Amino acid sequence: DAFSVAITGGPDGDVGGNLLKILFRDCERASVVGVADGTGVAEDPDGLDRDELLRLVEASEGIASFSKSKLGANGVVADDSASRDSMLKRVKADVFVPCGGRPGTLNLANYETAFFSEDSTPA
Repeated sequence: DAFSVAITGGPDGDVGGNLLKILFRDCERASVVGVADGTGVAEDPDGLDRDELLRLVEASEGIASFSKSKLGANGVVADDSASRDSMLKRVKADVFVPCGGRPGTLNLANYETAFFSEDSTPA
């Protein structure tokens, strides 16, 4: 079955970069819908372009370098900390993989709102 993934930690990191390579190699139906790292955030509910993410991995570039021309109609790239630090509140994904990006992207002040809706059900 197809599934969506959100990641904290960037394509230029060891964990995030290797996750992207393995995910795209082994999971044809996986869609990365959000990535937040120290440089910013990229989001696309239809899935971020795989080739562009792999380009960033190979070039050791952060997610803020994601080409806006590779985004879908509802995609966004931002290089500000407010957008980066709130990605988990906006992006809906089947799987969340924490590959880094702390403390801005995930911390004690935001983990509950990142994982739970206002009625305390899983987000």
